[in-house]
Amino acid sequence: MWTDEKQQQLDALREKEFAGTLTADEQHQLQQLFAEIEAEEEEMLRPAMERYDQRIAELQHECAKAEARNAALAALAARQQELLAQARASLNSLLTEQATINAEREQLSRQSARLG
Repeated sequence: MWTDEKQQQLDALREKEFAGTLTADEQHQLQQLFAEIEAEEEEMLRPAMERYDQRIAELQHECAKAEARNAALAALAARQQELLAQARASLNSLLTEQATINAEREQLSRQSARLG
């Protein structure tokens, strides 16, 4: 646990470091203090980081579900486009057949008028 005593020790070592008068033993002490600070910070941040990791996992799951839904919708849209193309082709075929029937009826009407 970080205490006022450790903070004072850190401050004193940092001053010596800036002054260029830090011994090898003091350098080691300074490194240990920094390691302790980092360990405490990591411990304090652990719950937040775990929540962050959990949220990322949730978002990735939601994204995967949305991508799957989008793929299914794209497949349905393609099928619908194909159905529309078939309907247009059928309508064109029916209109052509109707025009043929109308032409034949008109031809028969003209023939009947000539005969009659």
